[in-house]
Amino acid sequence: MVTLVIRDTQMETLGEAALSRFEERLCELVRRHWQEACLALAPSELRSVIHQGVARGRGYGLASERDLTRFVNVMFALGFEFDTDRRYAWAVDVLSLPGVPASTRMDQLCELTARSLG
Repeated sequence: MVTLVIRDTQMETLGEAALSRFEERLCELVRRHWQEACLALAPSELRSVIHQGVARGRGYGLASERDLTRFVNVMFALGFEFDTDRRYAWAVDVLSLPGVPASTRMDQLCELTARSLG
C-alpha cells in the first residue's frame, strides 16, 4: 500500500483554487442579480469587491458558501462598506453576536436588511 502525503502548501493551494472558483461563481450571481450596480464596475473591480467581501465575511466567522453569498448580497443592498458604516451599526451587532451560529446570524442580518430597505 502506498501512502499519499499532501503537504500543507499543497492543501493551501487546493483551498485557494476552490475559493477562487467560488468567488468567480459569486461574481456571475452578482452580475445577474445586481445588474445596475455592476454596470458601474469594471470586471476587475467586481472581482476585487467580491474578494474583499468574502474576506470580510470570513472575518465574522462565516465559512459556508451560502452565508458568504448572503453577506455579499447584503453588501450590494446596503453598500460595500456597510459593516463600517454607522448607519448600519445594527448589522455589525448581529454579525458579532457571540455564541450564535453563523447561519443564524446571517438569517437575522438578511431579515433586518430586508426590513431596512422595505
